[in-house]
Amino acid sequence: MAAALVCAKLGVRVGHVEAGLRSFDRTMPEEINRLVTDQLADLLFTPFRRWRRNLRREGVAADKIFRVGNVMIDSLVRLLPEARKISQDGIPARTLWSHYIVPRMLTMAAH
Repeated sequence: MAAALVCAKLGVRVGHVEAGLRSFDRTMPEEINRLVTDQLADLLFTPFRRWRRNLRREGVAADKIFRVGNVMIDSLVRLLPEARKISQDGIPARTLWSHYIVPRMLTMAAH
């Protein structure tokens, strides 16, 4: 949430992966962080229709919301063959993640 707030103040576009996730328990600090981040984000990526409905109910414009699948499961499916190869062959010279670096983009998960 802090990064989203700083980016919003600096005019840096924010994308929120797993946007729309709700526990509906505002006593949980993470719930407040999700609500605020979703309101500040320029692009909201959601895996499920119900999470999209949560965002729409909160007034997020439909053209900012993209259903992209389940990031954790999709990542597992994509990287599992490479992970299996590593476990058999030892750690390769190039790490798994070096294949997915995009210049001028910061990706983070902070809780």
